[in-house]
Formats: sequence, structure tokens, C-alpha cells
Amino acid sequence: MPSDRHGEYDVGMRHIRYRDSSGVPRIAIGQPATIEGARIEYVEANEPDFVEGATRGFTPSYRTVSSDAELLKLSPDFTLMTPLDPPELWCVGANYPASWRARVSEAEMPEPYELLLDDRRPHFYFKDARGLRTVAPGEPIAIRSDATWTVPEPEIGVVIGEKNAIIGYTIVNDVSCRDIRGASPLYLSQAKTHRASCAMGPAIYVDKGRRKPFTIYLRVTDAEGRELFTDKTSTKEMRRPFGDLVDWLARENPIAPGTVLATGAAIVPPNDFTLQPGQIVEVHVPEIGTLSNPVVLVSDLELSELAERRRPHPRRRDRVAPARRSPFSPSGPPAAGTAAAPGRARGSGARASAA
Repeated sequence: MPSDRHGEYDVGMRHIRYRDSSGVPRIAIGQPATIEGARIEYVEANEPDFVEGATRGFTPSYRTVSSDAELLKLSPDFTLMTPLDPPELWCVGANYPASWRARVSEAEMPEPYELLLDDRRPHFYFKDARGLRTVAPGEPIAIRSDATWTVPEPEIGVVIGEKNAIIGYTIVNDVSCRDIRGASPLYLSQAKTHRASCAMGPAIYVDKGRRKPFTIYLRVTDAEGRELFTDKTSTKEMRRPFGDLVDWLARENPIAPGTVLATGAAIVPPNDFTLQPGQIVEVHVPEIGTLSNPVVLVSDLELSELAERRRPHPRRRDRVAPARRSPFSPSGPPAAGTAAAPGRARGSGARASAA
């Protein structure tokens, strides 16, 4: 990534959540690193809940933890969790030009999606509740067995607090089955909702009164680290801003504090790309960090694996992605929108690009 990436933003505060060596969830607060390669020192808070602390104020316990600047890897005794368990996770569709074009190109019935461009209402859909389908950094995201065309969708998630105020920002990877969604608009919930169909983290970034856009990077590699796809964009490309989306979501609709709204797929890989097991998806936002997850099939996940993160003891670490050198280095990114090699094709051979 660009060598000036630490100068891309005004420094706010990162909030992380992790399980300590005794299995107790903790929250800690620190600033993003301003020096290349520096570790981040976090001060542990006494409050176990982000929404409560953000509303009433965090009090420090004076215990500290540290992580690297990108993947936020902690010491072996600690396990990074999703930064919160939202009571609800909502998404909005076609909020970027790239995602609107993708909806139209994949659809067997494109007319409803063509109307979205001029529709005054946002296109909301329900993704998850209480983190049942959402995994933490390093945990596997999954491909459903009846899909042949699955992609990552990197998004900025806004955390909604009391009185529908935006109290923080995180990264959401809204894993989506383009073939199922394209077959019929009525299949949207099946295209978007299955086990491990979402990842969130690694932190919540708090910067009150923020006006500066976020830069979003997406990178997909194979198991050997070979780059398959990379691209970047900015929230400047959003059709509707964060506040407008929250206002629409809250119209005559009760929103529980801690709800997360994913604000649209900022990047969509080309039509000849699909995720396959063994790949690794990395979404990087300089203020928040890097959300990295390996890809597996849903059938390879045991039901107990996703439930295990709610048990009151440390999770197994044998399914966390292995430590890798961060790709977000000062040497600069590859050309935006490049795909070095295709992902799994639908059927035999590569997917043909849609007209």
C-alpha cells in the first residue's frame, strides 16, 4: 500500500475485543500506528461492552495489550474476536456504481436493479442477528454448496448507538452468491445468508464528527500467497452517505443500540472470478486495520465451530489463518482492479464476462 498510508487520515481511536487467557471477553482502546512497522499499545477498559462504553464513557483498567498495526495479531494467550455482537446486521445494496453495475450484469431479470439507480429509497436487506453467521478475523468464511459464483464484498459497517447516532466504523465482508442472486431478486436472502457468510473486524474505529472518506482495499490470494485479485476504492464513491442511510433504516423501524449497517459493496471482482476453498480474503482500511479470513466450504464447517466462540473459554486456534507478512507495505499496491489469476470458474474453464 502507499508509503503515506499512515498520513491518509486524522487519527481517532481503535477499539478491539478479545478473550484473555481465562476466556473472559475484554475491550481495549488504542490509536492506529503513525509509524511504519510500529506496534499498537491498547489500554484495557473496565467495560465489557462497546456500546455501553461508547455511550457512557470507558474507564481504563491500566492493563495493556499490544498488536501489530495491520492484522492486529495479539499474544498467543489472547484471541481476537469480532469487535461486538450486533443485535442486528443490516446491509444496503447498489450503493456504489460498481455494485449497481454488477447487479445489472449478473441478473437474468435486470429491470428491478436498473430501477435502483433512480429509486429514492435505499435497498436494505437483513444479513444476521446476534452474530450467528458472522465470524471473527482469522476465522473461515464459507461458500455454500449450491452456489457456483461467490464473491467477497468489502464494506464499511457503521455502528449505531442510542438515538440512532453513529458511534463507530468497522469492516464487514458481506460474502455473496452472485449466481443465486442473479437468478431472481426473490432469492436475495439465500444469496446473502448462510453459515459463515459474513466477517467483521478487526476493530471499531471511533472518530466523532468525521467527514473524511475511507479508502478500502481488497486483496484475494491463494494458499501460497499468490495474488488473484486486488483493487481499491473510496467511500467518496457512495451514492448515499452514512447518515442518510441510517436515517432511512430508522424510519418507523426500532433500531437496537449496537446494530451494524453495512453501507454497500465498495468493490466487486470481475465476472470471471469466484471464491474457492483455500483462498484468503483481506480487506484493509487504514484507520481500522486488515480483516483477513480463509475460505472454506460450508460443508467443511461443523456446527459446533461457530457456536464455540460463544463458549466461556478460549477458542481453538487451529482454525485461525496462519501468520503471514502483511501485504499492505509501503512499496505500493498493484494496479487497481487487476486480477493476476482467475478464481474457481463456474463449470469448466473461466467465466465469460457479462456483456
